[in-house]
Amino acid sequence: MKPLGIAIVGAGRMGWIFARAIAALQPQARVTWVVSRSQASAEKMGLHFACQFATTLEDALKDSAVDAVVIAAATPAHAELAIQCAKAKKPFFIEKPIADTLENGRKIIQAVKENNVLNMVGFHRRFDPAYSQAKQQIEKGELGKLEIFRSISRDADMGSSSLEFHLSSGGLIVDLGVHDMDLARWYMGEVLEVQALGGALTDPSLTQHNLHDTAVAILRFASGAFGTIEMARSTAYGHEVRSEILGSKGKCSIERDQRGDLKTYTSSGAHYDRPRGFEERFAAAYQAEMSAFIQGVSSQQAMMPDATDAWYSLRLAMAAQEALSTGKTVQVNSYGGNL
Repeated sequence: MKPLGIAIVGAGRMGWIFARAIAALQPQARVTWVVSRSQASAEKMGLHFACQFATTLEDALKDSAVDAVVIAAATPAHAELAIQCAKAKKPFFIEKPIADTLENGRKIIQAVKENNVLNMVGFHRRFDPAYSQAKQQIEKGELGKLEIFRSISRDADMGSSSLEFHLSSGGLIVDLGVHDMDLARWYMGEVLEVQALGGALTDPSLTQHNLHDTAVAILRFASGAFGTIEMARSTAYGHEVRSEILGSKGKCSIERDQRGDLKTYTSSGAHYDRPRGFEERFAAAYQAEMSAFIQGVSSQQAMMPDATDAWYSLRLAMAAQEALSTGKTVQVNSYGGNL
């Protein structure tokens, strides 16, 4: 069977992550096109992966060698690109969040339904071995009745992120915390209401743009369980992601706090090396995620999370962002309506 031909849209950091993951999965699939608004970026990435490149998606969609599309462009461009793919009957993958607004998310879902196109949205933590094993334990009832969800996401450094990115990202919770919001729904079920507080503790200049670099959200689930999510844009000691699910029979704790097995003990204490970024921490998850997408397209089987599932995670993140901005408790079901 010939490799699945995939076009990558977006030649930034996420585009390279997905392209490398696909390259590692050969001969199942290969990158056949790179699309970027920047001619130089498209050319650089295209030459690296020995494939064609362009500045518009239309060129790639016309090529019969393109079987599917991975959208890794900026969030505001997601809806237009996904709808183009749907109309061209090309299965597509979108990096989270599904869109920049709930209405644009609805437009993607409508295009998917009208054209009966396979799709998947990029919540890579669902494909991390530890996170997926925790899900299996929950489904088997090994934790008993779920009571508490706790999750922490702290980036290593926000210095490489421009003000333009922060302004277009939808805010700290929508951009970073949406991963944790998705996990909350995946593990615990739907959320009834959310509260949040935060500030600009690392970069106080963000306050003049109504932006936050640090926040905490409190969730109340429909099941009666509770949850907390902590988020930060910058952490001096490196990238940190942790989650905990507590039930009546026990708990799952997910954390990878060190790189390798070496710890050095001296008079000044214990020392070990830590992952510095999410690319390193979740390298296996990104590859598993792309493998699931490739297998789904090749077998013409529905994939999860899909656009509909991802829309509800976006709604929760936006409700939490609203709570952060206003200081009010937000009822999730009444925020932004339903599908």
